[in-house]
Amino acid sequence: MSNIKLEELRFLAPATEAERTEISKVLNAQNPTFVAEEGCLAILAFGGTIQSAYVPSEENIKPVIMNTVFERTLELIERFGIASSKLSGATLIAKDSRDITNPDLAFLIHAIQQIPNDRIVVTCGTYMLPLIARVLHLHFGEGKSKKIVGVTGSWLPPSQEAQDVDYNAGGTIAAMNAFKQARQQGMVFVQFHGEIFIGDALVKLDIHLPGISPRFARPTVETR
Repeated sequence: MSNIKLEELRFLAPATEAERTEISKVLNAQNPTFVAEEGCLAILAFGGTIQSAYVPSEENIKPVIMNTVFERTLELIERFGIASSKLSGATLIAKDSRDITNPDLAFLIHAIQQIPNDRIVVTCGTYMLPLIARVLHLHFGEGKSKKIVGVTGSWLPPSQEAQDVDYNAGGTIAAMNAFKQARQQGMVFVQFHGEIFIGDALVKLDIHLPGISPRFARPTVETR
């Protein structure tokens, strides 16, 4: 069951000085240090399977404090040397998306507002991904900002031989760069397995349908 109360996040007060300090602390705790620049594409890890690893002490796969997409993308860039985008990454939280609360989302919104980066990829768990995207759309979509925010996740953890982390990460970064070249701004989109959802499509977006094996679909009813 969702812990998120959408109406409470619709009109969010600006971050306090203490909250801004905490955001800076989290960003600067990364290695390498987060690069807060307008032309730098930021990858913000916000929990979920895409950020998961096997934890021996718990004998389970769970979200961990690491920015999987950022690290894997840097590795691919170094290996193939084609991409020219400047990248930076930070881990904001390490949670199953079903455990995310309003304060967590407020922290994400304030972090995006605080950094000058014009392109931001948010990685998160698929269960709450549509709702997280809708919350971000309220604050950064439809011209409410100059930022392009892309949201994605994965069904399988990066440690699996058959995984969809790189597929979704690359697709989201490519879409974001295409939107920037088309001079788009003030928009939030979801990219998952090659499909892109923007604006009103986010309202009806669901990735996990009750009673059905996880699959990506376009349902006709609003996500609960």
